[in-house]
Amino acid sequence: PWGKYTRCAMPSAKQIIEWHKALKNVDVRLGDVTVTCEPKPGDLVYLDPPYVGTFTAYNFGGFTEADQGRLLTKVAGWVASGVHVAYSNSLGAERLLDAIWPTGTRHRVTTRYAVNSHGAGRTPVEELLVVE
Repeated sequence: PWGKYTRCAMPSAKQIIEWHKALKNVDVRLGDVTVTCEPKPGDLVYLDPPYVGTFTAYNFGGFTEADQGRLLTKVAGWVASGVHVAYSNSLGAERLLDAIWPTGTRHRVTTRYAVNSHGAGRTPVEELLVVE
């Protein structure tokens, strides 16, 4: 996430070399997923955007509900062209899913987050996994 950090753990040289080897034949792109991702029919795209109604400050401008809608509109187009999509989000995304991508099969899953500034906030939460 975007923010102000006083301490930051840097990867070791060994880790960087391992990543280099693993990514040798991978096309890594930086940018808006609705522009940089060009899946073909039969491909599987997994999307884990900032969750609706929770922390969204992953960049300077944040990730708004309009951004969620734009992403889901792109997802609906991908699905219509034969791309398989798995999308995770908070239960707060259901209203947008109803309006933009109602055909995805929704699963409610329970998970626990290990990252939270307050230990008491590390409790199980229910979220959505939508697939099509």
